Amino acid sequence: MKMYGFEYEGRYGTENKVIKPFRWKDPYNRIGSGILVIDTGEKTIDIRIISDLAPYATDIIYFLLSDRHVRKMIREYQSSSRIDLYKINKTVGMSGRRDYYINFYQGFEVGGFPEGKIYAVQTKGKRLLHVSCAEKINFGWRKMYIGDFVELVAYMKQNKELGNISKKELKEKCNCWHEVGYFADDVTRNVSHII
Repeated sequence: MKMYGFEYEGRYGTENKVIKPFRWKDPYNRIGSGILVIDTGEKTIDIRIISDLAPYATDIIYFLLSDRHVRKMIREYQSSSRIDLYKINKTVGMSGRRDYYINFYQGFEVGGFPEGKIYAVQTKGKRLLHVSCAEKINFGWRKMYIGDFVELVAYMKQNKELGNISKKELKEKCNCWHEVGYFADDVTRNVSHII
């Protein structure tokens, strides 16, 4: 079956995924390929890079922001609220690499300080994204909750690491595009016995 994307509902109606093959091009006209997996049930985005050529981080972010399924989940997230206190942090290495983390905190209101002031202790965290010194995602993409993605993009935009993200300009800035995929529903892991 040949198509641009594939949506399916799991056996028990809990697993709603959209699977979209895509490609990207670097400045030297080399082509890379990957698979975008959007889980609308778990509210996560996953990118599986299936070529040796790593994509540029900004291209992937702009590509995700231009996808209609991702935009729908972003709108749903923005109309909700977060339970845990969080903060996006970035570390920069001597080579120029950047790692982005989301850290979660336990907050305490301390007496004697202005009302609403919360001091917090970090309780856990996770790395969201590694960007190499060549501005590429060469360690792959980690499956990411849509809320974490929104906060990461907001942090990058606030620190002027990303430009304007209006829908009209996203397609022009991005060197990624959806690709026709060949999907099969009759694949197997069973070993054939011939002797």
